[in-house]
This record gives sequence, structure tokens and C-alpha cells, in this order.
Amino acid sequence: MKKIRVALCALTVGLGVLAVPSPAMASAWSCPAGFLCVYKDANGQGSRWTWLGGDEQLNFNDGTKYFDGTSLNDSISSIFNNSNYAAKFCTDKNFGGHCLVYPAHSKTAQVYYNEQYSSMTTV
Repeated sequence: MKKIRVALCALTVGLGVLAVPSPAMASAWSCPAGFLCVYKDANGQGSRWTWLGGDEQLNFNDGTKYFDGTSLNDSISSIFNNSNYAAKFCTDKNFGGHCLVYPAHSKTAQVYYNEQYSSMTTV
């Protein structure tokens, strides 16, 4: 009976340790409430760009840059839309090409048109 309790305690402790995020995991998907965030890498990793929402239209080839200074154009891999707006991302400037809508308060670990988005607008 004592061996079973020890095994259950070890299993409980082990599961508890697995549930605690590592520092790398904790920083993934960092995005303030009310903002839309895009990331250079999949799963909310890599350099980030944030946008505070509203009725806007953006072309990423106009010089829009991530926090690390690199261009957003054709480089977005994941999106956390933590805003109250749905956002449409398109593969060409001025909302042309292939477009997908990302609903408010949603995460997309790997966008379908990986590293191809050139424009965004609220819908």
C-alpha cells in the first residue's frame, strides 16, 4: 500500500511539473488585451508586431516593421488577434490576392499563407 501511495505522489508531482510552462513557453503568445499581434515565427514565437485595432487599412510593404526592425511584408507566420475586431490579411498589397479573416480573440499557430501577407484591414 505504501508503494502505491509513493507512486501516486510521484505521478502527481510529475504531472504538476509538466503543467508548469518553461520560460520559453511563457513568452510565447505575448499580446496585450485589445491588441492584434503578429509573429515572425510559428506558435507566437519570434519577433512581434502589435496593432491597437480600429478601422484601419495597412500595407506591410510601406515600411511596417517588427520590434526587431525587420519588415512585416511577406514574413508573418502566426497571429494572435486579441482585439475586438476581425482582421483580414491578404497576400497582395491593397487587399488583393488570397485573403483570410482572423476572428477577434483568436490564435493561429501557423497561418495558411505563411510568410506571404502584404496587407491587413479590419472587417
